[in-house]
Amino acid sequence: MKCKVLFFIVVLLFIQSIVKAQEPVAMVAKLTESELSAVLPILKAEVAGITKAVDAFASEMDRKRQLYLDIKSGKTDPLEWLKQHSKHILVPPEAKYEPACSRAVSLGGIIYDQGPDKTPLGVVPTAIFTLGKEIRSVNKQILGETITQESFERFWESTNILNDQDYADIKIILDRAIGFYKKNGFVSNYVTLEDGPSSTEARFYHPEDEGYISGNIYHLDLMLYNPNHPENVKQCRQHPVGPTIEIKAEYKLIDKLFSSPDLPKSRDENTTKSL
Repeated sequence: MKCKVLFFIVVLLFIQSIVKAQEPVAMVAKLTESELSAVLPILKAEVAGITKAVDAFASEMDRKRQLYLDIKSGKTDPLEWLKQHSKHILVPPEAKYEPACSRAVSLGGIIYDQGPDKTPLGVVPTAIFTLGKEIRSVNKQILGETITQESFERFWESTNILNDQDYADIKIILDRAIGFYKKNGFVSNYVTLEDGPSSTEARFYHPEDEGYISGNIYHLDLMLYNPNHPENVKQCRQHPVGPTIEIKAEYKLIDKLFSSPDLPKSRDENTTKSL
């Protein structure tokens, strides 16, 4: 029995030695001096290009971070910033600008960085206007003195059961605003939903600013009261519960102003679409 086991082991070892002998051996040829001379400049150029791109990206982030700080401190006003980049920032005569609310909404943009204390930083310059009307059947008191997730959800539910008079009043206001923008050369219409045109939201933009700056007309901007955006709640609490105009920078404008020509064009979308 022991002889059989010993014979079996010897056979296995013999087979294993044959298999190993048949395994391919990786052969790496050494580069000649002439080949090294040809490759080194290419490698140096690649390293230099990567370094340049990293520096350019860091510079871009610095400029974006500075805009965040300037808006947060009040040094830069979102509406003035938008006017610097377009000659078509217009609102109806009855619209009233809300600077503090606009700063809060502007700083709630897509996250692109973190501050020293790990606070998320994100900024999309946005101007908020109220049209001075409140929806009659929506009770703002539902929110309570301190807005909680529960009180916000009750408030949200109440905005989904508007009566016919509310819709009629909203239509008059939105039709008037849409007409104002069309009269001034803008493209403006009700938003198209899966089941047809919306009765409570419209959009507008000037053809010269298409893709760069756009506007929305909401019957009610719930984001201003959402406790998940605490700075909005703090700065926009006095905003009337009614039609709102929002004018904001689009990511195409942000990219144009902040992206460096030294950065690769095919960057990841999540990086490109963030300020």
